[in-house]
Amino acid sequence: MTKKPPSTATERRQQLLKEGSGWLLWCAAILGLLAMGSGQAAQLSAAGAAVGLAFVLRDVAQLQRGKLGPITLFAFALFVSSLANAVGFLSISYNGLTSPYAIYADEDFFFLASALLSIGGIATIVGYRYVSAFGVLEVLTSPLPMIHTRVRSRFMITGGVAISALGMAVDFLPPERIPGTLGSLLMWGPNLVVFALARVGFSSRHTRTIAVALVIALLEATRAALFDYLRFHIVLPIFAFTLAAIIGTRSLRILRTWSFAPIYLVATIFIAYFAILGQARGSRSTGMERIADVASNKRELELSGTSDAGLMVRLTTLNQLSQIGRLVQERGYLHGQTLQYLAFAFVPRMLWPEKPVIAKGQWFAFQIGQAFEDPEGGYTNSVNMTVPGELYLNFGWVGVVIGCFAFGSLLAVLWSRTAFWSDPRNVLGSAFGFYVLWSSFGAGADIQIVVTLIAMYLLFVVASFSAAALG
Repeated sequence: MTKKPPSTATERRQQLLKEGSGWLLWCAAILGLLAMGSGQAAQLSAAGAAVGLAFVLRDVAQLQRGKLGPITLFAFALFVSSLANAVGFLSISYNGLTSPYAIYADEDFFFLASALLSIGGIATIVGYRYVSAFGVLEVLTSPLPMIHTRVRSRFMITGGVAISALGMAVDFLPPERIPGTLGSLLMWGPNLVVFALARVGFSSRHTRTIAVALVIALLEATRAALFDYLRFHIVLPIFAFTLAAIIGTRSLRILRTWSFAPIYLVATIFIAYFAILGQARGSRSTGMERIADVASNKRELELSGTSDAGLMVRLTTLNQLSQIGRLVQERGYLHGQTLQYLAFAFVPRMLWPEKPVIAKGQWFAFQIGQAFEDPEGGYTNSVNMTVPGELYLNFGWVGVVIGCFAFGSLLAVLWSRTAFWSDPRNVLGSAFGFYVLWSSFGAGADIQIVVTLIAMYLLFVVASFSAAALG
């Protein structure tokens, strides 16, 4: 029986994306085999990038059917990080340790670094797909409550504006006065509101709701640019608005409209000034002082005639993962020493004010010589080990494969509790769904991200039940 050819332009595009996904997987297999024979880290990273892009294309082809999910964003992150690593390995091979990519890399463990990212990424994708496709998900999620709360239209905008204002105000509090996970949720408020409002606006073609979401996104991006320490917080609300538009319309064509001109302008400025923003951040300046520092740093860069790879360097994992290999060679596997916080992580700080701060990224930075200990016993810097990196540091390759498979399974479980695609007006489900999506996109963090995801899920469950009780 012959297969029916696609009859519409949309079906033809979907078919091309699926075929492209298949070809990329074949290319990844060939590159992976070649890399195993030659020991070339750049080749193996290219294979990992091909795998990530293949799964992105496969999900985008089924966007209208609601197939885009956290593993799509994770696969995109795998593609971007692997591609950045491949560029970094090639740059270091030509320029040596003078390359801007060799910040604190150990060349003896480049192939291991590439293998950790690629194999860990593939195991995560397989875990998510397996749990989602073979009926395991229903068994795992049956006792877990769904996050589902609809808000009346007249309260959606006013409530969203109020939550956003509160979140922006909390960001100005000293860190010690922000109450743990609840404080983090409040700080995330503007981004969650942007996503929930924009999704409803684009799905119902309600221009006022879209306009409010865009204004909140631009205000939050401006606040982050002037006062926040982390540069990616600048683009987080922009990312929320853009992703909501794609999901609300179930199409990428919305990105070609003029309404996205402000979004592209902010993104262009962010990419162009990424490295300069990092230098200004180091001075701890805020507000107008930060603007002056950025202008001064830009002039110095122009006068010196030097360039910085900036954002591309930030997207790599070759430095920390190669240092993971060095630590294992020097000390052996840690057998769970970096995971001791799991014994108390879920105890609320309001019940235990003296609960130790979970900051294994700071510990890791100190171990690899990228931080100093301050007089208070803390550290001056933090470096993410990545999920596969921390698993390898503790349990070796068995830990990487099993742990990353379990991480992908967790993403599938949490995503299923959002009822994400069934009801665009499920504002709490949309908000938590966006949190899971962003966490998947930034999955270069440590295993601590698992604790944060579960804690956020519990908070959203409480919010969902509370909203239902209030009617």
